[in-house]
Amino acid sequence: MNKTQIEALGHLEELGLYALNMLKKQPLEKTARILAGVWGRGETVNYQSMPQLQKLSGCAEAYALEQLDQNTYLLVGSDETGLLYGCQEIIERFEDGKTLAEMAPLFEKPYTKTRGLYTFLHNYDTEQEWFYNPQYWVEYFDEMAKNRYNSFNLVFSHQTSYLVPMFAYFLRNKTYPEIRPQSLTDALVRKNHDMLAFISRQAKKRGIDFILGIWQVSPWKHKEMAGVQACDVVNLTEENLKDYTYTSMKQVIEEFPDIQGLQIRANWESGIPTDQQTEFFTDTLFRAMHEADRPFIFDFRCWLAEPQTVENALQMVPMTRLSCKYWGEFMGAPYQPAKIDPGYSYSDFLKQPMKTDFIYQVWSLGSPRVILWGDPEYVKRFARSLKLGGGSGFEINLQLAQKGYGNAPGNWRILKHSEDEYYQHEYSRYWMFETLYGRLSYNPECPERAWMLPMKERFGKQAEQVLDVYEAGSNILTFLVQYMLSDYNMYIWPEIDTGGLLDLYLQTPTSDECVIDTIEPFVERLLKHEPSGLMTPLESAAHFKKMGEETLRAISKLDTADASKELKSTVIDFSAMSFLALYHAVKTKAAVNLKLFYETRDIGFLKKAYCQIQKATDYWERIVSITQDYYHDGMVTGPNDAGCWKSKLPLVYEDELHLGQLLKQAEQFGVFQTGFDFGAPMTGEPIMHSFYPFPMLRDYSVCKGFCGVSPESVYTKEQGYGWTTSKEITSVAMETPRLFDLQIDPYCRDSWKRYPVEQMKGFRNALTEDAVMGSGRADFRIDVENGDYEVVVFCCDCTAQAKVHGPMNITVGDVSFEEQVLYPVEEYQYRAAVHVDNGYLTVSLDGEDWFLSGIVVKQAEPAIAAMPFVTVSREKPAVHATVTTPFKMGNVSLVCDGKSYQMTRLSTSEYSIDIYSAFAEKSGIEHHCQIEAADTNGRRSTKEVTISCQKEPSKLEISHQPVRQFVLGKDTEITAQINSSTPLWKVSLHYSYVNQFEPMHEVMMKEENGMFRAVIPKEYLNMDWHILYYLEVVDQLGNGLIFPDMKKQTPYYVITAERENMEKGAQKR
Repeated sequence: MNKTQIEALGHLEELGLYALNMLKKQPLEKTARILAGVWGRGETVNYQSMPQLQKLSGCAEAYALEQLDQNTYLLVGSDETGLLYGCQEIIERFEDGKTLAEMAPLFEKPYTKTRGLYTFLHNYDTEQEWFYNPQYWVEYFDEMAKNRYNSFNLVFSHQTSYLVPMFAYFLRNKTYPEIRPQSLTDALVRKNHDMLAFISRQAKKRGIDFILGIWQVSPWKHKEMAGVQACDVVNLTEENLKDYTYTSMKQVIEEFPDIQGLQIRANWESGIPTDQQTEFFTDTLFRAMHEADRPFIFDFRCWLAEPQTVENALQMVPMTRLSCKYWGEFMGAPYQPAKIDPGYSYSDFLKQPMKTDFIYQVWSLGSPRVILWGDPEYVKRFARSLKLGGGSGFEINLQLAQKGYGNAPGNWRILKHSEDEYYQHEYSRYWMFETLYGRLSYNPECPERAWMLPMKERFGKQAEQVLDVYEAGSNILTFLVQYMLSDYNMYIWPEIDTGGLLDLYLQTPTSDECVIDTIEPFVERLLKHEPSGLMTPLESAAHFKKMGEETLRAISKLDTADASKELKSTVIDFSAMSFLALYHAVKTKAAVNLKLFYETRDIGFLKKAYCQIQKATDYWERIVSITQDYYHDGMVTGPNDAGCWKSKLPLVYEDELHLGQLLKQAEQFGVFQTGFDFGAPMTGEPIMHSFYPFPMLRDYSVCKGFCGVSPESVYTKEQGYGWTTSKEITSVAMETPRLFDLQIDPYCRDSWKRYPVEQMKGFRNALTEDAVMGSGRADFRIDVENGDYEVVVFCCDCTAQAKVHGPMNITVGDVSFEEQVLYPVEEYQYRAAVHVDNGYLTVSLDGEDWFLSGIVVKQAEPAIAAMPFVTVSREKPAVHATVTTPFKMGNVSLVCDGKSYQMTRLSTSEYSIDIYSAFAEKSGIEHHCQIEAADTNGRRSTKEVTISCQKEPSKLEISHQPVRQFVLGKDTEITAQINSSTPLWKVSLHYSYVNQFEPMHEVMMKEENGMFRAVIPKEYLNMDWHILYYLEVVDQLGNGLIFPDMKKQTPYYVITAERENMEKGAQKR
């Protein structure tokens, strides 16, 4: 015997024979004999004597290997698919050097029931090289089967009119032959028909359910929908659409026997208005599936489906499964967020007991789109998370799933130069992603040989080092999605997205609100000394820095001399992501400092922000240098945000220029009491639609820290400022600024809206790019307390209509500036020292052509800007302040505990003192101090500052036994032992239903004998919902955490009803 003898045990169907033929082609052991079959079909085998084989009973897609005698082995699948997986497992283990004797006994069954990939049809030209290529599909499904996927969803008509309705492009409806696409001949329709039949056939041959995804049945044309789409199909009307859809679906079921299921969405995105939804889908697709003469899977994406629509589906189609999004339309953390917008998660679908199967859709359409990815530990955690609420599986798309979105003409490959390609089909570039999600969802304990064998084949001796690079760099993108997400939809592209200008960046929310803090609320809490256990933006920045540096270190260990094309590609992708992480690390710190400047006016924060944004520019330029000669310049991978990293450079440079302008302005004006920015009235409308309602998109024309004033701003006592007398005041508005990445790409490709991006201008300085102007006299009143002031009138015409203004007269109190002529772009500051004894001051403008940009009012006393609460440590020992005065500054000191400490002058207005050594022995104690400042004329002012000292890094340790089940009618007690090096400020329990519509509840935990306790009240518990909970712990210095730690596990625990209660509840129902 020259090779292993393979014999069929009992009758095998086509899939089983395919599996055996695969095994027969392999050079296995020469003296061995394998009897292979399907459970229950080998009558001569005594299954009862073989423990591994007994486990197959009742399983699907499982297999077992037993040794019968010295040279004979029995390989049995629970079904044909299980036999296929068993054959593949034996081949893989042989490749890893194992003998059959070392393999047996062996048993494996799927951890996850549904394991699916999906992709889209979006572009005729880019699809030519793969959709009509039979070899492509043979290889594609071979890889899917090898990686244990059992479902493939080919999606048509995802928010574009391309191939809508798909029936018209793949068959001639026998009842409505006149309904046809204008762009296709009958021959091309027949070609499409035959290709779809071939594709579905190849899937079935490998144990893969082919699902037909029809996300639109009609182009958008109703007012409820996001735009109006063109339609290529003629003779399709409102009157015949319903019957056409029904008869077409009937024909699909008859003519494509290997299509085993349908996936739809029923909300308005389908092209059907909400008020017609239930009737339309019930009478068309549901009816056709109900009448099918064979089992047919119905995957129902049920977000925004009417309750009656869902109920009708469940009654009419027995094999209905519901599906929803896992983490918006992106790949976020490897768990479902505790709270997120319901439509971008599991909504309220996890009500118990589940009536049908439920699967999670991982929309990695937002990211990753083109970058390599693969972290085994992440996917293991992901696979286990699929059990939440009784989930039974998932679908995920590979990178490039929406390549060519919008059907713009022309084919292109993602790599700029064909000589850099190391593959025939672009999907195969992402083999690691596909391998991990398939193998680890089938078995989260899958040995690493599943991915290390191909790693070694591709990278030889450097395989382990390349895996280190993948593991270090893959979580950069997933954490970025978790950390900040301005749109839960796939309209942004995190891989190449800058996050927008810093003023917008600092307003961007997290997508994991129960774990991660965002910049604006973090700064607000910092100033109020109200810390939380959320991961702070500064901690997020440190995490980005750590990931970026670890990835670069891993890359540095690779030998890239004479690197293969794939190794070069790996280095490029993960180097780019390393610098993206470092970019967001410093940009986050810059955003925190900018927000702190806006809130405190301490110029030290602005200087830090400016230096950090310069560093961010360096990192982005590094990404561009790595990628610009490698990736295609105009990559279109979704409805918006097309291009490449280089195309985003204008935004990166504008950030730096804007902060430079702010810094110059801050140094000119110093710390002021009140500022006014004059310009056109704000409409309240955003300059561009955005999923998240950024305030910056509405109030961009008013400089931060200033009050916006327009010609309509008439004085009122309640407002405290405004025009009192005026003639013919007009305004010039700021040109539409470029604030974020969606303003780089002019197209929204789902409805082919075009944005006038060429008319948008780089954002520089809101104070100088709009203004008011007029002729004749105009008086502007400002209510102030009586006293001495310096008033600065600021004029600079950088508007779109810039011209020479004047001569004009400016009067502030009894100080006048006469016959002033202003030239475009030049800055003019008119400073007046005034005394107020009537509760207000007036700025008057007069002349045939006067012009005004801003007014700043400063008290004569020294003005102090500083943080109200400061924690000093060895690493950050200093207290910092900005102190300005219209006159000559005298002494600035810090007074603490009766002692006065002279502060060191760092610049014209900055002062600092290293106070750590004075407080080091009083760690954890709050010191109520004052910054005192005096000018040379004897004017004095003070500012309260509370200072704490942290001598050693805070240590928080939590010991907690998770509660897994609750008992109806009883409070559920949650306890934890907490050890802290610093006194605790807050310990709380957060809990909610596993229902995204339900709010999170918080209750303080009370300490009893060293144990913290709280209860989830019995009134809250019921049979309908599982409960999730987590702990929040914060010490008095503001150090905090959320437990469990999201870096190690899902950051919440889930409690279910006791099994006995569950069964009683089910019987009662």
